[in-house]
Amino acid sequence: MAEECYNKGLPTPLYFEYAGGFSVELKTRVTPPVTPPVTPPVTPPVTLQIERLLAVLDSEKSREELQSMLGISDKKYFLKSFLNKAIEAGLIEMSNPLKPNSKNQKYRIVKRE
Repeated sequence: MAEECYNKGLPTPLYFEYAGGFSVELKTRVTPPVTPPVTPPVTPPVTLQIERLLAVLDSEKSREELQSMLGISDKKYFLKSFLNKAIEAGLIEMSNPLKPNSKNQKYRIVKRE
């Protein structure tokens, strides 16, 4: 019996003797539970930076206005950590998306219906 368990890749059986008899304990392979793959969230998480940006964006504002209101002087940091993430998350939009680098570009909160 032990050899057959070994051939099948199962644990070796355990034999127990007691007064008047014996017992054999057979174990099966433990397979991990099958779980469905984890799917990404439908919307990206809103960071603290995006929350701060949304809090000051009550009407169309330029990048410069937003940076000033948030007290951020570094343009690259503001674009990377605030503005671009909020646009990618679909929370804000450009007033002129065909000209993203326009000096007259403004940003507004996306209206959800």
